[in-house]
Amino acid sequence: MIIKGGRILKTIKRELINGVKITLISKYSNVLVQIILGIILARLLSPEEFGVAAVIMILVTFFSLLADMGIGPAVIQHKQLSKGDIERIFFFSVILAFILGLIFLLCADLIAFFYKNKIYIQMARYLSINIMFFTMLIVPKAIITRNKNFTVIGIVEVGVNIIAGTVAVILALKGASYYSIIVKSIITSMLAFLLYYKFAKIRFRIPSLYNMKKSLKKIMEFSIFQFFFNVINYFSRNMDNILIGKYMGLKALGFYDISYKLMLYPITTFRQVLNPVIVPVLKDYQDDHINVYKTYKKILLVLTTVGAMLSVMLYFTAYEIIFILYGKQWLGSVPVFEILAFSIGIQMALSSAGSIFQVVGCTKELFLSGVLGSFIMLIAIVVGVMQQNLIAVAICVVTGYCLDFFLAFYILIKCVLKQSFMDFLLNLIKPILFMIIMGGFMSFSRMIAYENVYLLFFIKLMMGGVGMIIGLFVTGLTKDLGMLLMKERKPTLTSNVNLGGAYEKI
Repeated sequence: MIIKGGRILKTIKRELINGVKITLISKYSNVLVQIILGIILARLLSPEEFGVAAVIMILVTFFSLLADMGIGPAVIQHKQLSKGDIERIFFFSVILAFILGLIFLLCADLIAFFYKNKIYIQMARYLSINIMFFTMLIVPKAIITRNKNFTVIGIVEVGVNIIAGTVAVILALKGASYYSIIVKSIITSMLAFLLYYKFAKIRFRIPSLYNMKKSLKKIMEFSIFQFFFNVINYFSRNMDNILIGKYMGLKALGFYDISYKLMLYPITTFRQVLNPVIVPVLKDYQDDHINVYKTYKKILLVLTTVGAMLSVMLYFTAYEIIFILYGKQWLGSVPVFEILAFSIGIQMALSSAGSIFQVVGCTKELFLSGVLGSFIMLIAIVVGVMQQNLIAVAICVVTGYCLDFFLAFYILIKCVLKQSFMDFLLNLIKPILFMIIMGGFMSFSRMIAYENVYLLFFIKLMMGGVGMIIGLFVTGLTKDLGMLLMKERKPTLTSNVNLGGAYEKI
């Protein structure tokens, strides 16, 4: 490979590692805060109360997708946007915020009718405020991400969650029930908007209609397919909650929601750490598909290895984790959590794929992938809910993610990046072998019987640690991951450049 290609890979690697270091600290701090708050609220609220809040928050998430409309990723990706363009797009988002807030408010009676519970009328009124602030923060946050100010994003998210979570706990202690979760959501979006707006330094100006249309047109082609993908992806990700809440009851939804959220913590964290870094760093190389693929293949090796480790560890410690974190009233979540844990590695990989579609500007293909994947997930969820059994739902959901994995990556690797799909699959062999070895070692923990849950949890963690080390060494992943995360050495005449000066080894 020529020197230029080698330097590009090193530049990408350096920027990715620097960005990931910053966001890793902030995101894990944020996840830790969320877990602690979730534990406290789970001990103060019942599964039914969590189910009530989960239903309305699903709909809030949908309106959040309508609010984004692909604007955030488009602002990050589009290189030619001027300061005036950004100000006009921001003004459009403010108008959109009030429109969506009003629509959600008007949908309150419809939501209450669908779930046959009038409590959702009052909750929808409050949450319309949340939707407005969330819509307005999209552009300021995108600007900060585009400028690679990951430290600012980390500080804002951790600080806001601590403040909002503290208020929620106080309200729960005073008997506010599911309203404590609603208030937490409102405070989070409101404070996040105020802080992102301050740091982004966007001027609020009323533009002419002509200029606003002109600015929106610049991002429309990119954002429209991104928007449709987000909407379709929403239904594939949330249809299980919608149907469980409707046909299996709020208590069942409470158990499922806790299991799913607990499983999502590592996935969400890695997605929030990597995706904000991948797009702004790799967008400068969006026409160089070979280097994008080589970089992404290394990222996937890390994601699938970590995902395999988490899948095994969480499967064998599911009972202890639920009991220690949430208490006896949530033990109904254990079987569901065990099954969902198997999808962690797959979902971690899938959650990163969208960023690569964005990097190379192929949002049409992203939309196609989302449509086909959502169709698969919808069928899987409906089949599971028809069984009227949460375990059946979990099995069908994991099966759906497996099928979606192969479909999405075939489109990305073969059709978009024009690389060998077989080469991509071969890259997964080591993580799969690692998972089998670690799982085989941890299976011996089933033979251990202790009444002390805390001691048993500690023993399983130690066994998991030993199994992980054995698996990493046997598969050779220690060497692969070490080379990947190792800092680049300064180039020397003997090691990097030959006598002709035209080529270097990678």
